[in-house]
Amino acid sequence: MKVVNMNQVPKVPSPDPLFTGTDVTRQSVAPDSKQFKMSILNFGKGVRNRFHAHDGEQILIVTAGKGIVATETEERVVTAGDIVFFPAGEKHCMVLRKTRSFPNSPFRRWETP
Repeated sequence: MKVVNMNQVPKVPSPDPLFTGTDVTRQSVAPDSKQFKMSILNFGKGVRNRFHAHDGEQILIVTAGKGIVATETEERVVTAGDIVFFPAGEKHCMVLRKTRSFPNSPFRRWETP
């Protein structure tokens, strides 16, 4: 068993062309897992990610702030406590609302052959 306290996990800058700005940090929650990928992404004000899709399913847990999640056909406002499920292959994006940060936890199972 391993217990992780997020206050002890460092926030690492996460520059990526997927994001529209550079004010994004990532906290890796389960770096030793062989089946799951989970991290906390912290979006700064005005930052969003571009439409993208994953080969596997994704679960997004909104931990603070307010934002928008969107697919090619739907847009929803989300706040702390909301959990969003994206099926494999569904294009989606996350957009920060106003000037608050938008921490969220994207959770995906590692791809298996």
